[in-house]
Amino acid sequence: MNEILNIKIKKLFNHFQSANYEHVIRECKIILKKFPENPAILNMLGLSLQQIGSFEDAKNSYLKAIKINPKHYAALNNLGSVCRTLEDFKSADKYFVEAIKLKPNYINALSNYANLKREINDFEGAIDLYIKALNVDQNQYLIQHNLALAYQGIGKFDLAKKHSLKSL
Repeated sequence: MNEILNIKIKKLFNHFQSANYEHVIRECKIILKKFPENPAILNMLGLSLQQIGSFEDAKNSYLKAIKINPKHYAALNNLGSVCRTLEDFKSADKYFVEAIKLKPNYINALSNYANLKREINDFEGAIDLYIKALNVDQNQYLIQHNLALAYQGIGKFDLAKKHSLKSL
């Protein structure tokens, strides 16, 4: 039965990548009737709900996933992202920190946490996190771009220009 569920999850991921969010939501809800304690499906449901703007429902889905598996770093990161969207910056900070503690080189959490820091004008904190993310993968053009914005925010225009050029 695990094999069938893994195949369904892969198909759902493909639908998610194709922006078929409503389909993913329907299928996740069907699967959750049989497997209500599956954090991967709850996370996928949350991602799809988030994409269609159902932020509170997405948040609840991530919270359920984390209740089942407190070490689900992807769900923690996604919960941080939805909290950021809901402007609950304190909670977002907490969830990003938890995700990074579980997986220190998780580039998505590092980048998302840096974006939060930049949004609340903690440019130095953002820069540190962007640099950590780039130490994981130098070829992340969006992180290079965001790092440039953080440097611009503190008036270091030479570094902003350097990282803007790298992002190109």
